[in-house]
Amino acid sequence: MTKPSDLLAAVVVHYQSPETLRITLTNLSQKIDPERIFVIDNSSSLPKDQFKGLGTILDDGINRGYAGGVNHGFKHISSQRPEITEVLVCTHEAVLRDDSLEELQKTAAAHPRGHLVGPKLITQARGRQITWSNGGHLPLPFFYPKHDTSSSRSGVRAVDWVDGATFMMDTKTWKALGGVPEEFFMYMEDVALGLRCRAAGIPVLVNLDAVVEQTANGPSRHLAIRNRVLLALRYMSPWKRQVVITEVRSRQWLMSVHPSSHIRRKAKESREAAREAKRIAMTLAPSGMLFSDSSLLAPK
Repeated sequence: MTKPSDLLAAVVVHYQSPETLRITLTNLSQKIDPERIFVIDNSSSLPKDQFKGLGTILDDGINRGYAGGVNHGFKHISSQRPEITEVLVCTHEAVLRDDSLEELQKTAAAHPRGHLVGPKLITQARGRQITWSNGGHLPLPFFYPKHDTSSSRSGVRAVDWVDGATFMMDTKTWKALGGVPEEFFMYMEDVALGLRCRAAGIPVLVNLDAVVEQTANGPSRHLAIRNRVLLALRYMSPWKRQVVITEVRSRQWLMSVHPSSHIRRKAKESREAAREAKRIAMTLAPSGMLFSDSSLLAPK
């Protein structure tokens, strides 16, 4: 008889961190058969013999970025292990606590028609545990992606998106969406994935009784602005998109007239990032959601 655990695989996206990857794989291999753990080595730097018995390293010399790595893993599973119906995705720093995998599977099983499920994400700082994500929302007034960081929350909650550090998604949902959005290369593709799921009526949930430890990281200033604008152009409704673009432009103007040359340089950097987002958006096919009016970022 097939058990739910036999239908589960893991995709771990790695980039230049073999020490933390070993910790992650040791943790996962205690919960998932190593033959169903697949490491996407975006850095092409792993000595495969040193990870024998902990998973299969997939490396073809291409750095696909985070989302591209996830999609590469799903494609490999679809072609080589078609019996797999559920995939746990994580980065090379993630460590699952206690019964977290079972909690994620339980939430996933409650939504058999499709799901995107994340855990509570924590890190250790100065000897204490800090919650840095209970899933995320795009709150008013400017729809900037924001993590819920309350340490007291528990149970299963609906959210706008779950962080890419760790999540569980069924192969049916992955196929229906056409994969994880790759245009960001790194950072904010998890927000876009959540918005795509919600637009398609697929539940986006966090099970806060599942706890995963992972160091919180963030993008550079240029990448944060570029990807926020790209998210608005590709995945937000017209009025939300206009709010984001207006806020970005207003901030650019205020910085451009600031007496500090350092602040004025930041304004220039922001304008360059926004223009880059527009160029990327204009080269891509429509996202399948309400799409952008590219004139919003026309130079003024």
